[in-house]
Amino acid sequence: MARDGIEYDKVVEVCEKLKVAGVKPTQRNVRAELGTGSMTTILSHINEWKEQQSFSSNSELELPAATISSIKKAMNDAVETSTQQLQAELSDTKNQVKENIELLFSMETNIEDLEKENQKQIDLAEARELELEKSLAASKNQIEELQAQNKALNEKLEISVTGQELARTETAKAQMQLERSDKAYDKAEKQIDDLTKEVNDLKGSIVIAEKEASSATSVSTEQTKTIDRLDASILESKQALELISSRYDALLEKYEESAKYEPLAKEQERSIKRFEKEQDKLLTELNALQKRHDQLIIDHQNLAKSESAIKTKLELLEK
Repeated sequence: MARDGIEYDKVVEVCEKLKVAGVKPTQRNVRAELGTGSMTTILSHINEWKEQQSFSSNSELELPAATISSIKKAMNDAVETSTQQLQAELSDTKNQVKENIELLFSMETNIEDLEKENQKQIDLAEARELELEKSLAASKNQIEELQAQNKALNEKLEISVTGQELARTETAKAQMQLERSDKAYDKAEKQIDDLTKEVNDLKGSIVIAEKEASSATSVSTEQTKTIDRLDASILESKQALELISSRYDALLEKYEESAKYEPLAKEQERSIKRFEKEQDKLLTELNALQKRHDQLIIDHQNLAKSESAIKTKLELLEK
C-alpha cells in the first residue's frame, strides 16, 4: 500500500473529524482541511479508511490479520493501477485536447488569412470594377460626342449635298441658258451684220439717189424712215445682246461658285469615313470593356460565395 505524499494518518484524522462534525469526508473536503496533498493520494487514503471502517463495523466477519492485510494490499494496488490508467488516459485526453486546440488555432489562423486574402481580392475587384465603370462612362461620353459630331457632319453633308444638287441644277440651267444665249448672241450678231450691211447698202443708195435727182425726195424720205427703223432694230439688238451678255456673266459666276462645293463635299465624305472608322473602333473597345465588366461581376460573385463558404466552415468549427 503506497503512502506517497500526504500521510495516511493525517487523512484518517481529518476524515474522523469531518465524520464527527456530520460532514461527508470527500476529496475536496479533506483537501480543504489539509491545505495540501495530491487529490489522487487523498482519494486512495479515503478509500482505505472507508474499507477499514467497513471491516471494523462488520462484527460477524472474522478473518486473519494476514488475509485482511493481503486483501487491503490487493485493493490498494487495484486502486493505484486504476488511478494510473485514469491518469494516463487523462494525460492522453489532455494531449489530444491540446492538439485539437492547436489545430483549431491553426485553422482559425488559416481562415483569417483566407478572409484577408478574400477581402483583398474583393477590394481589388471593386477597384477594377470602379475603374472599368469610369472607363465605360468616359467611352460613352466620347461616343456621345462623336455621335453629336457625326450628326453635325451629316447635317453639313445634307446641306452640302443639297447645295451641290442646287448648284448642279443651276449649272445645268445656266449651261442651257448659256447655250440659248450663245445661239441668241450668234443670231443677234448675224442680224446686226445683216442690218449693218443693209444700212450700208441703203446709205449707198441714198447717196446715189441724192445725186440722181431731187424728184426722188419722196423715195429718199421713205428710205430714210427705213434706215431709222433699221437703226432702232440695231439698237434693240445691241441692248438685247448686252442683256444676254450680262445674264451669261451672272450664270457663269454661279457655275464657278457651285463648282467650289465639290472639293468641300469630297473632304466631308472623307471626314465622315474617318469618323465612321473611329466610331467602329470605339464601339469595339466599348464591347470589350462591357465584357470585362461582366467578368468582374462574375468574379466578385464567386468571391462572395467563397467568403460565405469559409464563414460557414468557421461557424461549424466554433460549434
